[in-house]
Amino acid sequence: MVIDRIHYEQLFPTGVYANQRLRAEATVSGEDNLTDCYKKLQRVVEDSFTEMNPQIQWHDSIPPTPTPIPETQIDKTPEQRKIDSMIKDMSTVTDLKVLESYKFLAKKYPEIKEAYEAKLKELQ
Repeated sequence: MVIDRIHYEQLFPTGVYANQRLRAEATVSGEDNLTDCYKKLQRVVEDSFTEMNPQIQWHDSIPPTPTPIPETQIDKTPEQRKIDSMIKDMSTVTDLKVLESYKFLAKKYPEIKEAYEAKLKELQ
């Protein structure tokens, strides 16, 4: 196989969802070192972009490696989340008559009963 033409292409970020693609081509001979030729083409492309867009510091715009998002354990059942939500709502009550509406729930759920009795003492 005879390689007589090579090219180097790079996509540069120019803004939010905006990019500019530059490409350089070269004719090579059998005695040329292809790696050196690609490095020269890369320099040509990068220098051309910098010259054409002096206001853009494209080296700084390469995003860092993303931080992995830690896995969240879901250890509460839907029933427990519902109870927690009712307890949270009950904690905002400022009137005894409104608190009375939680009385039947307090009979059914021990967690709500505990919060109900604490809030009842607070309001009395």
